[in-house]
Amino acid sequence: MRRRGQRVGRARGPRALLGLGLLGLAASACGTSIVRLTRRGAYEEAVAAAHERKVPPRGKAARSYAEALRQLGRTDEARAALLQDYRHGGDLRSLIALADLERELGLDGIAASHYGRVVDLSRDALQGRQDVCALLRRRAKVWAAEGAGLAAEQDLRRVESACGQPTEVAAVAELEQLRAQVDAAAQAQVDARVERATCGDGCDETRAVAHGLRDAIDRARAEGPAALRRAAARLRVELPPQDVVAILSADLRGEAGDAIITDDEVRAMVGEQHWPALAPAAMSQPSELAAYLQLRLAAVMPDVPVTQRSRTGPGESDVWLATVVETAGDHGWRVLAWTGDVTGAELALGEVWRPRRKVSGEAPEGAAEPEPSLADAGASEPAAPGPVAGIEPPAHWTARVEPTTQSLPALLLEGRLRHVAGQSERSLEILRYVAARAVAADLPEVDARVAREAAWHLAHGRPWHALAVAEPVPRPQTERVAAAAATALRLTQAFCGGPCNDDRDRGLVELTLGEAWVAEQEGRLLERSRARTRPASALDTCPSLGELLASDAEGRLAEVLREARAGETGPGHARRLREAIEADLGLGCAGRYVLPLLREGGQVAAADALAESLSHDATLEAAGALTVHAELAMIGQRPRQADLLATAAGAASDDPAVTWRTLARQAHATGQRELALRSLREALLHTPGLDDPSLHRALVLASLAGIDEGWSLRETAAGRAEPASHVRDLVERAEPEARWAIREELGRALAAQPWMDADARVRLEPALWPEPALADAHRVARGWLGLATGSPPPLRARDVGPLAPAELELLIAMRKLDALPDATVAFVEPEALQGVRLTLAIHGRQWVPRWRSAIGLAVYGDPGLRARALRQLLVMAEDEPRRALVELMLEDPAVIEPGVDAERYAEAPLVASPEDRLALAFGLPFDELGL
Repeated sequence: MRRRGQRVGRARGPRALLGLGLLGLAASACGTSIVRLTRRGAYEEAVAAAHERKVPPRGKAARSYAEALRQLGRTDEARAALLQDYRHGGDLRSLIALADLERELGLDGIAASHYGRVVDLSRDALQGRQDVCALLRRRAKVWAAEGAGLAAEQDLRRVESACGQPTEVAAVAELEQLRAQVDAAAQAQVDARVERATCGDGCDETRAVAHGLRDAIDRARAEGPAALRRAAARLRVELPPQDVVAILSADLRGEAGDAIITDDEVRAMVGEQHWPALAPAAMSQPSELAAYLQLRLAAVMPDVPVTQRSRTGPGESDVWLATVVETAGDHGWRVLAWTGDVTGAELALGEVWRPRRKVSGEAPEGAAEPEPSLADAGASEPAAPGPVAGIEPPAHWTARVEPTTQSLPALLLEGRLRHVAGQSERSLEILRYVAARAVAADLPEVDARVAREAAWHLAHGRPWHALAVAEPVPRPQTERVAAAAATALRLTQAFCGGPCNDDRDRGLVELTLGEAWVAEQEGRLLERSRARTRPASALDTCPSLGELLASDAEGRLAEVLREARAGETGPGHARRLREAIEADLGLGCAGRYVLPLLREGGQVAAADALAESLSHDATLEAAGALTVHAELAMIGQRPRQADLLATAAGAASDDPAVTWRTLARQAHATGQRELALRSLREALLHTPGLDDPSLHRALVLASLAGIDEGWSLRETAAGRAEPASHVRDLVERAEPEARWAIREELGRALAAQPWMDADARVRLEPALWPEPALADAHRVARGWLGLATGSPPPLRARDVGPLAPAELELLIAMRKLDALPDATVAFVEPEALQGVRLTLAIHGRQWVPRWRSAIGLAVYGDPGLRARALRQLLVMAEDEPRRALVELMLEDPAVIEPGVDAERYAEAPLVASPEDRLALAFGLPFDELGL
């Protein structure tokens, strides 16, 4: 007996098959109608017919549908239809049609990727397509120039597979030249990989980092106190007590460098040591020197037993100071300078070097021969020396002292002190005349020393003074400072929209040198500002932002960047941003500029669509293209794809550390914490010695991001303990000598994070400073954390010495200090005041000193601080001046940054990195990780 269900099934089976067949015939018929309508030119009817289908058209119908859409101007939909047909049906003809359409639209980058995929899947599909082969050869040339030689080789193989070997003589020669470029790039890429895999200098895992630090300190110690001082600052390590005492003692004698050691330097050298550790070395010195050492250490160590000022008379410190000044002899002015007594320091300096009349007659018989002093070295009969190189002598004792290697620093310092005392005219006369005489005497250090004085004026916002001081010395370093001064004057004109009202800098120079001199120099500003030995554009194959934003720049990338800069971000802007990347053959150059705009504009859909379009393509083998694809996946919120592509980009790169840094920045900016952490770890793994302070610090900052919002980080026991564990890991992995600097820098970096609040500070401080004594050693970093979280430190201006820049910066940020003390300006070199100058530009109360400080730092400072100073200048400027400032930045004028050894003033661009230029031009945020 048959069951009813079986009868029904047997009955319905043939009917079901018949229904499916009829449906297929209907679909085929509908597809045929789409093809027929498209051929007839009835494009709207063809599109309507496609939309009436229950399933998307396939094969030939899909291509006809896409053609109809293209004819109607709906190219985005046409591309989507072709891509969908290839992705779901595997028809290479649709992928070829897609690439042809993209090529027609000028989207060469994405078209080349699709053509490359076709060749990989079928050698015959594009046989004889010379246009395709020409495009792939162009991409190979681009990738070879980028250093992606292995990817370029693959493109040449595809060309040979599709088009064979050329026969024309010119074509053969051109191909051979291209092959030579590709082979060289590929060999360089292979060599770089072999070098990374081979243990060389700096990668010996058996060599501890601490051993390397100690070796460097030992070598510097053997060279003397000045070298040891420089090494400690460069390596950011604390020193043993004997070294601290040796450097401070040498500084008292002027043997540790020209610049007086600041309290910040002493604090860094002492680090996390306590007074009982330093007391034996300090107190075993002669009594006068021991008193000086106690005074210097007491300024940074709260446990040094020094009685400060007394209400009823001189305190213990006053008595010690008087004794130290007296016993310091010719260098007593250095002690007075540290106390902030500018007048006393100048008098003491003059006492040493001011010429004295020689008494006629011989010394009495039997009289002891007086010991020679510095004054004897510079003394001469008072005379009226004549002009030198057209520069008249000043009516000042410095004109009667012959510049020598020994006297030149003191003479230049006297000119600086006259300026601080309010005698700018006399100061310029002294500096210019001393410089001219030093050049005439061909002193070996004249270039660096005069450049130092010109840079001092420049850093403090006096570019006209800097030009005036630099003019008598046409030497390399001084010329660099003069070029930076010309850039500063152009920034000043742009900021003021022309001549500035009440330009005291210019007025004083005009008063001293005359209006004709100023007018002559003004006519050379443009030429001088552009005088540089480095190239004006980027050092890689990508065009600079200035070139792209020029009024005559052509191409999709230039057009969309000008559009974004003008604020024209309406309908279609996201599509044009995407097309700018698609039109770039290598993808990387356009990606550099477009990806941050996509991210900050919230263009998730556009990034997602492009990431999807590229996701099936296995021909993106160049590190730059893979990095762009990974970043698109991050912005498009495709974390798994982003992770896989990041791996591919790092593996393809010939400089993985740089690639992983780029990926880490993007991952952090898009909120992908795990990928950011992984990228930073990978960057460290490709760093010699696994030691890069910026990467270690960024690891902690990325780990802590979200502490203010993450539920698990706040509510669970493990989550609450996690942030502190990250901080401890960073500190404890370092050697004891480096921990003070790590804690100090990390505390300052944490204070600048947007998520830092009072709750986060309470949770992190015990990990940063687990003991009260450590907290005392880090009062500056603690002050910044407190200020950032609404609990400013109890710091008063009267408690801070003039040679303590870090605490002065805190006072300015707290609005407790309006201007720097005269002693700070006179005796602390500008490179040690960079943070102070930036904070003054941001938080100062006086308008003119604020923008002058910003300009001074923008043209003389470290790269990151220069960019932030320029941003502050843009914030302070009105609309039209702001545009002029950006135009000047894009021109890439010459500035200077602190150098090393003999080249103290290194030539540099106004804004060093393309990322910072883009951020400034388009108002984008800077990288929070400091990479």
